[in-house]
Amino acid sequence: MEIVITDRNSGKILKLIKRSSSTGEVIVVSSQNEKDTLLRVSNFTGFKIPEPVIFTGMLKIDFPEQDDRFKKGVIISNMDDIIKVLFRTKINLVVFTEASSLSDNDNVSFFEEIR
Repeated sequence: MEIVITDRNSGKILKLIKRSSSTGEVIVVSSQNEKDTLLRVSNFTGFKIPEPVIFTGMLKIDFPEQDDRFKKGVIISNMDDIIKVLFRTKINLVVFTEASSLSDNDNVSFFEEIR
């Protein structure tokens, strides 16, 4: 898993689209509005991406690992928004496990941090 921390309006939508276009990974979003934005930018830039999936719709799939759309894994857009949708309350703190303490199967790389 890779974690990207960036400011709003830093070009991450285009980065997500380029990666999804090249890998075939599905982008999971928090809302229909975000899905529409991804599709609009994808069409405008000419990158073909798999149909983005709204997070709440993914929750309704019993075994996503058996769905052909998700065989390559997923890209999660704006995890902070998805956490808000999931918990439906104010989130004060989120803790991630440090990469050095994860098993080899969890290969986390923090490849970009912009503050």
